[in-house]
Amino acid sequence: MAVLSMADRRYPPSKLPLSAHGVRLVAAGTGGDGGIDQIPRIAELAQQLGFRVIGVIDRDKETPQSVEQTAAVQAACDVVVRLPPGAIERAMVAGLDLATVAVVSALLMDYGVPDPLAADSSESAVTQLCKVLNKKGLHEPLLEALYSELQPAPGHIQTPEHPLSEVVVHPPVLAAALDAIAQAANAAYSGPKLVDLPEVARPQTEQ
Repeated sequence: MAVLSMADRRYPPSKLPLSAHGVRLVAAGTGGDGGIDQIPRIAELAQQLGFRVIGVIDRDKETPQSVEQTAAVQAACDVVVRLPPGAIERAMVAGLDLATVAVVSALLMDYGVPDPLAADSSESAVTQLCKVLNKKGLHEPLLEALYSELQPAPGHIQTPEHPLSEVVVHPPVLAAALDAIAQAANAAYSGPKLVDLPEVARPQTEQ
């Protein structure tokens, strides 16, 4: 949830943050890490207080336990937004070219952690990066580095429609998650109760 909150704060003035839609992001678990088994309890308390509840969950490998957990969350929430396969760490880097991911992965060395992409910029190395982020809890510094790397170069030509001050590039899955939450927060929302966000392909690097 901390990752989505950070992305939400990065929206430019032309893109309303979730607060403008009456949404507040709340982690169901301790330390901002969430906890799928805690979501139904928190959701029920929120609904008793009159709030509309949008759950956001990972899309784990389907097992009897994960199916049961997802069903419990759906039963307790008005709408559930489910990330593409993989955890939040995968959502942070999905759809980004490997060169960008490699640059920000180097940040790990500042924390005394070997860089998984130092010698191998491949999907298997990205998977290892995601595992390291999960284990070490370095989501926010890596996301900060991602935003620095994704923003337009100093020579970017602005236009009246897209002034430089409002050009903010978001990791695509995080942007899609925030948009889905904003749409589902509307009381007039009539879409599916379970919103499965699609996977975003990684751009192919020209050889």
